[in-house]
Amino acid sequence: MKHHCGVFGVFGHPEAVQLAYLGLYSQQHRGQESAGICSCDRGLISRYAGMGLVTEVFDAACEGRIKALYLMGENPMLSDPNLTHVEEALRAVEFLAVQDIFLNETAQLADVVLPAASFAEKEGTFTNTERRVQLIRPALDVPGSARPDWAIITDLANRLAHPRYGHEKEYRVLLAKRPDQEQLEAWRRGVVLDDGHRTAPVDVRYESSQGKGAWVRVVMREGRKRQIRETCQQLALPVVRILRTRIGTLRLGNLKPRQWRYLTTMEVNELKNGETPKKKNRR
Repeated sequence: MKHHCGVFGVFGHPEAVQLAYLGLYSQQHRGQESAGICSCDRGLISRYAGMGLVTEVFDAACEGRIKALYLMGENPMLSDPNLTHVEEALRAVEFLAVQDIFLNETAQLADVVLPAASFAEKEGTFTNTERRVQLIRPALDVPGSARPDWAIITDLANRLAHPRYGHEKEYRVLLAKRPDQEQLEAWRRGVVLDDGHRTAPVDVRYESSQGKGAWVRVVMREGRKRQIRETCQQLALPVVRILRTRIGTLRLGNLKPRQWRYLTTMEVNELKNGETPKKKNRR
């Protein structure tokens, strides 16, 4: 293969072309190309490669190794050659979410169905076989409560982790000088920023001194870009370093940027509020 040239693949769907370009076809690239694009550690991606084929996912679901599935724009209850095996897998998982434009055969087995907009109802791009990127614009109004895929995914991500939905985030902040009691109390009550927004009350605790500065621990229940730095600017407390140590019940430990780890059994149980979900019978 010529260096810096890709394989000219013929795909059945535009989405498949784009996934291949990003290296997200697990059975072919195992994330190697996407690792290069994102400047990630290729060795880490390769070592923890996901399941290569859809059939592997369904096998793992039947064996109890996969507890939940989130399917987008895919109807394996119609397209897979072994429908009996697919149905067994979808009924075996504890939670099944389907995001699609129709209440298809797979969606009818789901715990949650997220209505998505079709290509004619949203703005976006298609990449055809000759690698031409084509802009499309909506020709029809979005019906009912359907929304573009990106909007659904964004809202889901925010509800899972964004502080404005009640998810606490905890930080260790190194200040260039030691705060006095008045500054800490003002921080705890809330500070009016330059744009007029008043921050919500936060939990701020003095931890230890470091040289002329100090480490403080901050627990926030709202999220605005650069909020800690802008708050400290209003309090005349220069920030040297910010370390995020916790998101909700998950403690990040010594994870570096772009690193990840598996959740422990205890963390999974905490995310489930300490309760083991009862398996549903969707038969």
